[in-house]
Amino acid sequence: MRFEEWYGVNGVGFVPLTNIVRKDNAFEVDLAVPGYTEDQLHLAIENGVLQIQGTVPEEKDNNQQYIRREIRQRPFRYQVELPDGAETDAIEAHLDLGVLRIRIPLQPKRRITVAVKTPEPVA
Repeated sequence: MRFEEWYGVNGVGFVPLTNIVRKDNAFEVDLAVPGYTEDQLHLAIENGVLQIQGTVPEEKDNNQQYIRREIRQRPFRYQVELPDGAETDAIEAHLDLGVLRIRIPLQPKRRITVAVKTPEPVA
């Protein structure tokens, strides 16, 4: 599998640094997206996959001549397969100091009680 397929980049050219943590009651995804605003970040869920997209406004050429340009935003797409039990209706997302924090609660694991019947003695 190619890097682009695994990370859902699809040739966009930028993959944000990411932490993914599964806890007992939640699944958390943090993406480093410095410089992006809330309006530039879009989340969707399709077929059990969290899709995160970052868009950037078109650059205006103000007759600037860069001597060196290393800081720039790039569009990106990132996909994360959600675990079973993800409560997709209760997702929370916050942008704080350049980190997009996404929290997906997980349904508690159900315990199923198995009743064992003992056969009645044959008379």
